[in-house]
Amino acid sequence: QSGVAIGSHLHFEVRRGDAKDYFATVNPELWLAPRPSFGVISLSVIDAAGKFQRTNIVLEEYSASGKMLEDYYLDTYDPTLALGEENAAIGGLPAGHYRIALLYDGHVYQKWVDVESGKLTEVVIVVR
Repeated sequence: QSGVAIGSHLHFEVRRGDAKDYFATVNPELWLAPRPSFGVISLSVIDAAGKFQRTNIVLEEYSASGKMLEDYYLDTYDPTLALGEENAAIGGLPAGHYRIALLYDGHVYQKWVDVESGKLTEVVIVVR
């Protein structure tokens, strides 16, 4: 144990570039192959200038018949932690059809995506 660790645990991180640079850390979930029948979504919420924006995100899973099966809630990363090409990610998603929705500056943005088994789905939403 060291730092703020209060019990036994596995610490796993991926650093791109200098292995000793804490700020070279990227989301390890985006570097691991998903389990069969599951996928990962990498999400970038950016403004017209390409700068990451903070927001809350709702992710809804739908059946082939259009019935909502599950919903997930996530936040974009704190700006100091948005070190990669995304500012939100979620893994362990069953392969299928999803609606991504967010509210930004009084406007609702949404995008429909298909998560494929064993794949990373990259999504970019430009807010104005």
